[in-house]
Amino acid sequence: DNFFTCLAYEPCGQLTLPEAFSVVQDPEVDLSVICAGPFKDEAQCEAKCNLASCCNEGAATSCFDQDPVGCLAYDACRNV
Repeated sequence: DNFFTCLAYEPCGQLTLPEAFSVVQDPEVDLSVICAGPFKDEAQCEAKCNLASCCNEGAATSCFDQDPVGCLAYDACRNV
């Protein structure tokens, strides 16, 4: 139920993670650059963040469990 706690046990070899970007698309850009800082591009940021909108949906419909590593690539979108 807690991905981050489970991830701490990954070195034990008991955690099997789904393949990254198996559900959400690879953003192919550094979202921390286009969604924040001096190079912020709101239009491009919003367009890229929409590719993984399922990561931020409510628990019943979120795709985070199916692609946690892919969703983490979109962490910069949490403020969008």
